[in-house]
Amino acid sequence: MKEQHDILTGMLNCTEAASILLAMTTSLADENALKELLQKQGYKFAVTELGGDASKSEFREKMTRSIIGACLNCSVISKTAQEITCGITCSS
Repeated sequence: MKEQHDILTGMLNCTEAASILLAMTTSLADENALKELLQKQGYKFAVTELGGDASKSEFREKMTRSIIGACLNCSVISKTAQEITCGITCSS
């Protein structure tokens, strides 16, 4: 088990890898364990889910609102125009 933990820790050397691993979790327990590990390594992150049936433009708007809401709720960004605008630009 320790060997698996060491492998996972080694994979978390960049935000891209951390994001992909978090997106690949298949259970809430795995997600929570990975989030705990990410917090210990100093990462700031937010996890959100999005579903439903919508047109491309509606989906994009829902996705943007979901991402920004999650980032605000998890203190990844603060409620300033500059950080929210960056969040909109980055998620579009």
